[in-house]
Amino acid sequence: MLVVGDSIARATVDDLAARVGAASGLSVAVTAHAGRPTAPAVDWIVANAGLIPDRGLVVVSGANDVFAPLGWWRQVERVLDAADGRPVYWLTVHVDRWRGDATQRSADRAHSDWLNDQLRAVAERHPNLVVVDWAGALSDDWLSDGVHPSDAGVAAWCGLLERAMGL
Repeated sequence: MLVVGDSIARATVDDLAARVGAASGLSVAVTAHAGRPTAPAVDWIVANAGLIPDRGLVVVSGANDVFAPLGWWRQVERVLDAADGRPVYWLTVHVDRWRGDATQRSADRAHSDWLNDQLRAVAERHPNLVVVDWAGALSDDWLSDGVHPSDAGVAAWCGLLERAMGL
């Protein structure tokens, strides 16, 4: 399994690798960097498309794009082109920085919704894009700061992804 993403991927991938390895024997490779917007993550995917396994690619990206969500769907399309029909599992975005004021938090949530709407619209045209609805499933106790998963959130995140992948 190949996981590409940001700090949320970094926070979850060790537990994911342990769970997936124990349950199915799959190994997990990851490239994840804190603060990484989607475009550089997609640049890496495109440059390394030959590494995408037949089982598919997990993308954890978008949280760092809430500041400029316009046209974000183009990055999703680039990943699908690189995947060449292989499954792409993309987790929805949830940003609601608890330390922010009401205006910032409202913008975070609205832009997260906008990114998720773009993701779902692309999925309607591409059957190999599986939208994993992290934003729709989570609860406050699954978050440590309104963005990153808590310990309980890591377990829930892994379970959600495992179910989506049929593991």
